[in-house]
Amino acid sequence: MRRARGWPDDERRRCDDGDADGNCETEERRARRHASKLNRLAGITQPTFVAVGGNDTMMHTKNSQLLVDHLPDAHLRIYPDANHGFLDQYTELFADHVNAFLNERP
Repeated sequence: MRRARGWPDDERRRCDDGDADGNCETEERRARRHASKLNRLAGITQPTFVAVGGNDTMMHTKNSQLLVDHLPDAHLRIYPDANHGFLDQYTELFADHVNAFLNERP
């Protein structure tokens, strides 16, 4: 184990040996970085359609909800019992949802 480089002593933490570049960060720093990015989403004013499979392990549903919570005009569709390939499982329903989303816009 070694220490992260370039950080004030009070923010240093040990990196695991697998991190060859010393690129690790504290939980506090990571939380600030993510909060800053999420807050920037409020500047996106275009209507946004977010779709995700309910069992998606690549794009977790909770992250899609987090995205929708921070976008001012976002709509979320969760396709039940579907994974990352929900488009193959719900092809027609997804198309209907996208068309409905687009048609309700001026």
